[in-house]
Amino acid sequence: MNSSTGTSDTVLMTGANRGIGLALTERLLQAGHRVIATCRRPADADVLTALGASNEGGRLEILSLDVGDATSVDALAATLADRPIDALVNNAGRMRRENGVDDLDYEDWATTLAINTIAPVRIASALKPNLLLAPGARLLCVSSQMGSLERATSGNIAYRSSKAALNMAMRCLADEWRAEGIAVVMVHPGWVRTDMGGEDAPLAVSDSAAGLARLVERVTMADTGRFLDHDGSTMPW
Repeated sequence: MNSSTGTSDTVLMTGANRGIGLALTERLLQAGHRVIATCRRPADADVLTALGASNEGGRLEILSLDVGDATSVDALAATLADRPIDALVNNAGRMRRENGVDDLDYEDWATTLAINTIAPVRIASALKPNLLLAPGARLLCVSSQMGSLERATSGNIAYRSSKAALNMAMRCLADEWRAEGIAVVMVHPGWVRTDMGGEDAPLAVSDSAAGLARLVERVTMADTGRFLDHDGSTMPW
């Protein structure tokens, strides 16, 4: 339940079929929330489908969304027209590891920027009418400490730059939407043992999801524009 209101929320999750998105979807359902879970191919999302079947009351709705396709984003917005959304979690992302500038694939870099930076803005804009229908609405974008300029190191230029750009875009959005009462925050999920994070990551997916779920429930306008770790502490820009 939402700790501030004592009521359940409707949360829309992108990239909900695996990794952090799947774990966070499960955690939110366990807390009694309704989740609109999106992924590119719902027919192939077996674990997500099974999760829906195990939850009574139809609190999980699975919809198709290719975050990099403007037509797909528009179709989702049309499907959800006039439905309040309390929290939008832009979780979908991609990463191709490279060792440095000589290892860059420039076409892949453009794709990474399209998915990690541009798509979250497009989705937020498309679903803004839904957020405005929900008092206390909030937008959470999964960023990364790798997007922190204070922690910049060599390697992974495409991913780092996409998350740094996401942070700036969302800082701008937070300022723009402040007067309309929509809280916007960037969240670092931790270095998590997922396909993207790798086996050496110190944080279990379940622990990351637990922290992120608390943020989904507790973020308010007092937090808008902040860059937060999964435990609620402030991340360096």
